[in-house]
Amino acid sequence: MRIKACFIALLISLGALQAQDSNATRFMITEVTVVRHFLRIAPEEAHRLVQLGSDSLKKFQAFNLAEALKEQTNLFVKSYGANGVATLSIRGTGANHSKVYWNGLDISPPNLGLMDLSLIQSHGGDNLELSYGTGAHAYGAGNLGAGLLINSYPDYRKSFQQNLRISSGSYGRQQYDYSSEYGPQNLKAQSAVSFGSLENNFKYRNPGESSRLHQWQNADFQQLHLKQNLYWRQELRNLFTLKAWYNQTYRQIPPNSLNNGALYDRMADDNFYLTGDFQRNYANNDHLYAQIGWVRSSNRFQLASAERPDRNDYQSFQAQVRFKPLKDQKLKWEAAWQSRYDEAQSDSYQGIKSRLSNALYGRAKFDWKERWWSSLQMRAEHYDEQIAPLTGSISTAYQWNSAHNTYLSFGRNYRLPSLNDLYWIRAGNPDLKAEESFTAEWGLEGRDSIGNWQMHWQGSIYWIYVDNWIQWTPDAGIWRPQNLKTVQNYGLEASFRLQKYWGQWRSALKLGYQYLQSQNLENEQEPELNYKYLAYNPSHSLNTGLQVTYKTWTLNYQVNYTDRYFLDEANSYYLPGYTLQDLQLSYKWMRSAHQIRFSFSLHNLADIDYQVIAWRPEPGLNYRFGIQWRWEKS
Repeated sequence: MRIKACFIALLISLGALQAQDSNATRFMITEVTVVRHFLRIAPEEAHRLVQLGSDSLKKFQAFNLAEALKEQTNLFVKSYGANGVATLSIRGTGANHSKVYWNGLDISPPNLGLMDLSLIQSHGGDNLELSYGTGAHAYGAGNLGAGLLINSYPDYRKSFQQNLRISSGSYGRQQYDYSSEYGPQNLKAQSAVSFGSLENNFKYRNPGESSRLHQWQNADFQQLHLKQNLYWRQELRNLFTLKAWYNQTYRQIPPNSLNNGALYDRMADDNFYLTGDFQRNYANNDHLYAQIGWVRSSNRFQLASAERPDRNDYQSFQAQVRFKPLKDQKLKWEAAWQSRYDEAQSDSYQGIKSRLSNALYGRAKFDWKERWWSSLQMRAEHYDEQIAPLTGSISTAYQWNSAHNTYLSFGRNYRLPSLNDLYWIRAGNPDLKAEESFTAEWGLEGRDSIGNWQMHWQGSIYWIYVDNWIQWTPDAGIWRPQNLKTVQNYGLEASFRLQKYWGQWRSALKLGYQYLQSQNLENEQEPELNYKYLAYNPSHSLNTGLQVTYKTWTLNYQVNYTDRYFLDEANSYYLPGYTLQDLQLSYKWMRSAHQIRFSFSLHNLADIDYQVIAWRPEPGLNYRFGIQWRWEKS
């Protein structure tokens, strides 16, 4: 209730502050182009990108980023039930192998080593970009899988715009979101506040039972987000920005489905992110970028049997400077210096633990011919009086015509042990080595026309080798982290999008497919696990969607298939595959500068019983209803 009361007070105050005097001025609204899930090849390093625009993230009223990615992409999101921790698995790598960057600031916890995607809202006006492998090298090391980039941009075409979204759904789902952007061309501000809650009181059945005899209990989830961004253009060549994001999450964590009773654990997260940066474009088009940032995070976890919660806090101070000259047309390069200081406290540490790191990064791109170029990245890092392995990538791309291109890249990366790996009381291992990875990737991309149909397709094959993989294993009755495994991942990814416009009709078909093999090549402690498949890595995953629009009506149908996957590294147990279907109908009403969108959606249409984590049931057939109002002024 404390979170909800705070949200209502802030919503009222924001509305009062930004109320505009209605006069006789008339202005036209520009219809927002919805950017659906699509892929492209990055122009600098030749790697795979997945992009989701802010409008695409809002489409199905996803409660958080984990839910949006699970519904709209073929990425595997490992969620511990409807309200549990959710992490991302990219190309068979672990949850701690993909970091999250908010406007250039690394917000992944250095103590835990992984980011919980259920803490990130899916509709805060931000744009999301998933940069695979060494494509995220420019932001930092450790992205053996991918880097998840969340960025906010002002819309200089509009002098004022407001968005209000209210949605509800099955099992106590409620969401209230308000955002606005205002100010003249030289001084822009963005404000956003949102509140959401879930009861998750759905019925479920355990394997072997004929009907849903149980109801999931004690799984409440509440979340509050506050955002404020400021953009000041002193002149056309200078830009100062200040961005702040506060979020607060409270959740109840019930035991597994076999013991879902009155006892439950509790978890509360409190996070604050602050970043300021300066950008300058010089007369010769050279570009300078400087940023400083601060991350403060607090986590409280209380077991049902404990008298008080465990405390886990950290803060991170980060800074970087980048310079990118644009004089030479054939050779383009960029140089950067990055520094960060992490400090963590925990009831499971002996005192305060910290890490200081400094890195130099360089990138060069050379155009051999008009349609052929190559790129080189290098990164050198120093941390805790140690020198990290030299990492980087080399890639080349060729465009054989204006609509088709291909690329080839090789890279090396590493990931440092987390602070928990090193310093957890009676279990931490200060002798851990950094994980090292080597990657190779080849891809094709094209755009074609078939009659009146426009087609965009992409395909890639990849190989990832990870040495010194860190894993927590039992040792004399105590779980400890060790460099145990050497892992090999390989597979292919393909996407296809077809769209057509005729009269007042529009249609689009999308298809995304991934094939993955993730194997344990060597396990020092348990050699019998060699060449076994890693747990929680489905071999096949498929996402397809059909969108049909007539005038102001839109129908969306989506199907997600996830193949079966093993639950243990001995490959003795597995969860069966499942297919999820979603259907949404929406209507858009426009009048002058106002736009109102009504939507109703059904999820898990076939009402199947499925689990992502064993004994953590997911909801059956459920609905969502939403109303979104937008007001814009040019």
